[in-house]
Amino acid sequence: MPPRKRVRKQLSSQEDDEIKARRHGTPLPPCDGPKLLPFSRRDAPIQFMRLLSDPDRDQESHVFEVRIGGEVYALKVFRFFDDSALDDNIYGSEREAAPDDALSHLDYYYAPFYNECRAFGSLIKAKQNGEIAVQCHGYLSLPARWEAKLNAQFGELDWDRLDDDSAQPVAKRNNLMAIVKDLIHDDVPWTQKVLRRCLKDLKKIREHGVYPMDIRADNYVGGLLVDLSEAYTLPHFIFDIKPPHWARIEKEQDLAMFDSMVDDLRINTNFRATLNYKYRYKLRHSTRTSKFDYYEGPTKNKRKKTRRR
Repeated sequence: MPPRKRVRKQLSSQEDDEIKARRHGTPLPPCDGPKLLPFSRRDAPIQFMRLLSDPDRDQESHVFEVRIGGEVYALKVFRFFDDSALDDNIYGSEREAAPDDALSHLDYYYAPFYNECRAFGSLIKAKQNGEIAVQCHGYLSLPARWEAKLNAQFGELDWDRLDDDSAQPVAKRNNLMAIVKDLIHDDVPWTQKVLRRCLKDLKKIREHGVYPMDIRADNYVGGLLVDLSEAYTLPHFIFDIKPPHWARIEKEQDLAMFDSMVDDLRINTNFRATLNYKYRYKLRHSTRTSKFDYYEGPTKNKRKKTRRR
């Protein structure tokens, strides 16, 4: 697949600081709110053993089974994120109310890599790492030369690298960003008991200011949520500039998704995540045009995603 024709924006001083942060292993993202520390064994050699995700269906990352320092992990390597359209979705008075630093770095709040950094950073700070979602061990910054190595080993993978970045010598290209997680070997069948635990965990995740926003059976392994790439994590400026009813509806999305997942699994349960069926039905049959907008509409074209780790 040929690379997309996109132009990289000029780096600001804050983005230069971000690049330095990646190289020196400081917490990310460099904005207000929870942050994720680098993986403690980031200097150890990495052996890529097998590709776990489906390269033809995955939209945001490629997940590998890897061996680092003698231990086996799941390594989620993120594709490059195009944030060019995000700025167009904040209008008028909302733009005036939004912090300048947030407007200039919307990717810190919406890019899948940073979403997971903020979400897992919050769970780690709350001492819930590995308890209510998969255990996260930190992030890794992989030199650009790994792109060619992975393509040679696993076939041509789409990384969405910007055109002008691809034109640079390999040594000067942006690094691939990745997050290290536990590799869960044993999956468990869906039962009422497992679903009840998943709902309990989801409510705890939300209590710590993390709203996963993408609850589906494919995002669970071994009864634990493994994908937080679409999560909203507090503090998040969007909840301060949007109308209260919008914030309330957005924060209820993952609960409605949980109930939809239960229905899709066809498992009889005597519990639900949302208060009543009509409310759940309304949310289930709603879809957002973006991370900013909400409207009533069909969901038959909703993007399907593969299991993440």
